[in-house]
Amino acid sequence: MKARAIVPLALLLGACVPHPPPPAAPYRAAGQEPGWTLIIDDRELTFIGQDGSLIRQPKTQPIPTTTGETYRTQRITATIVRTGCTDTMSGQAYSDQVRVTVDGRTYAGCGGDPVAPSSLAGSQWRVTSVNGRATPTTGDYSLRFERDTLGARFGCNHMGGSYRQAANVIHSWGVSQTLIGCPEPSATFERQGAAILGQPMTMSWIGGDRLTLSNAAGSIELRRTF
Repeated sequence: MKARAIVPLALLLGACVPHPPPPAAPYRAAGQEPGWTLIIDDRELTFIGQDGSLIRQPKTQPIPTTTGETYRTQRITATIVRTGCTDTMSGQAYSDQVRVTVDGRTYAGCGGDPVAPSSLAGSQWRVTSVNGRATPTTGDYSLRFERDTLGARFGCNHMGGSYRQAANVIHSWGVSQTLIGCPEPSATFERQGAAILGQPMTMSWIGGDRLTLSNAAGSIELRRTF
């Protein structure tokens, strides 16, 4: 007689029951003059003032409007309008306009997902990694785009040249740099960064505030600062 394998019932049930979906990411909105932040998660609305003060209210069911939705609590009313919005300080574009009234005072700002800009002109970026290696938290590791020129630093020398944006590809030419001798790790980042900037680069977006430039020479990861 063959022995029968005994499988615990809990394992069988566990294999049949699907795992619950992860909770949705909190919705965030912010504005300037004065600075403020609104966070809407599964349980509550949290308003953070410029001085760091917090006001929390239990989340209510959103009230649909013709352009979005409104949340009403005892102290916070937040109206989300599903139309484009640009932050006045950073220049970053977002998916929504947001108006928040807290204890009778009204604030206006932007919320939702960052939106990739149609043009890089006028934007500034922090270089967060080159070829997968994180840059130091101190020092000037930056890339900026003007109307038809770009400038970059990888911790030491200044680089600059001309560029043209065509769909999701950046074509650059005439990239040159100053020739100061640089210590590590700047020397390596600079050598690798110059090689990447010297060839056409494909743009890959994460939201509208994170951008990766890549080609056969490697990749540069960027986080928008303005």
